[in-house]
Amino acid sequence: MIVSVLAVCFAVTLLVMIYALCRPQTKPKAEFVPPPFESEAQQVVPDVPEELGYSSPDRDDMSYDFAVCGKSWDSMKPEEKYEHIFKCISEICFDYFLSTKTQELLKVNINNTFSQLIDEVVEERNQEIHERFKEKAEKYISE
Repeated sequence: MIVSVLAVCFAVTLLVMIYALCRPQTKPKAEFVPPPFESEAQQVVPDVPEELGYSSPDRDDMSYDFAVCGKSWDSMKPEEKYEHIFKCISEICFDYFLSTKTQELLKVNINNTFSQLIDEVVEERNQEIHERFKEKAEKYISE
């Protein structure tokens, strides 16, 4: 019985995957809609101390204007560059290890869930077998 249930589940899963892969992929194209003009917006240049290195990369091919506050790479001392690189690497490593730990916890959770399901199925089958043996034993004894 369990084999037939698993076969049906496998067949249904296979059909769903075939349908998902073969159906037409028609997604509506999203168009950019600019936000409405903010009536209270102000266009100013902030007064920033020189040591912060406020600058605006201005290029002819850009249809927008923005500014960056912070030291540029070229203006950093070598030790500041190394410190910045190490900081970036440590943030990347932290994110990687955090996501790895999350994946490990998810695997454990999935394993526990499957173990519980298997235990329940085995327990049901054991009870069915036990009841069958009990019925046959009672029938055999009564004869």
